[in-house]
Amino acid sequence: MSQSSVDPVSVYFVDDDPAMVRYVDAVLTAAGYNVHPFTDVDAFLAVCDSAIRGCILLDVQMPSLSGPELQTVLHQRGINAPVLFLTGQGDVTTAVEVMRRGALDLIEKPISADDLVARVRRAIDEDAGNVRRRDAREVVNARWRSLSAREQEVCVKISMGDANKTVAREFGISERTVEVHRSKVMMKMGASSLAELVLMYSKCHD
Repeated sequence: MSQSSVDPVSVYFVDDDPAMVRYVDAVLTAAGYNVHPFTDVDAFLAVCDSAIRGCILLDVQMPSLSGPELQTVLHQRGINAPVLFLTGQGDVTTAVEVMRRGALDLIEKPISADDLVARVRRAIDEDAGNVRRRDAREVVNARWRSLSAREQEVCVKISMGDANKTVAREFGISERTVEVHRSKVMMKMGASSLAELVLMYSKCHD
């Protein structure tokens, strides 16, 4: 498979062992995945960016840049696709470190075809869920930005459980005015209930 470009949703695999690369490529391709194998870290870094979707499978030990070091570079580039590590050493210290840095899984070599496919499927499902949550948060944030300054203030207060009378007294406005702002907030945020509005507000400020 060509290493000159990558698809949005794929498995990106980096390992300096050609035999391992051929094995993983064959197994995952047979399972129906788009696989982009790399035996060279620099070749992978030349094409990867924050638009990567799917998952990234990295060997722990590589000559130019170790898997954990490459994981750091990915974080610096804002690449959030789930990362899985392959290791032939069973190094507990390495396992703890990469998981602490946010790796989804650490896979010990040798790995069966079925186990490899299952781990990758889990990672890709995880990525899809993360993308859905990010998209939903972006929609809510856009709605929040559409509120006027006063509407945002009212939204904060009612999300905290303050009654209209309390909000009116604090802002020095009538309860009727608060009701109007509240109605506009519900409409602009696309909330059908106060509970839904509170959930949306929490997404804007988590």
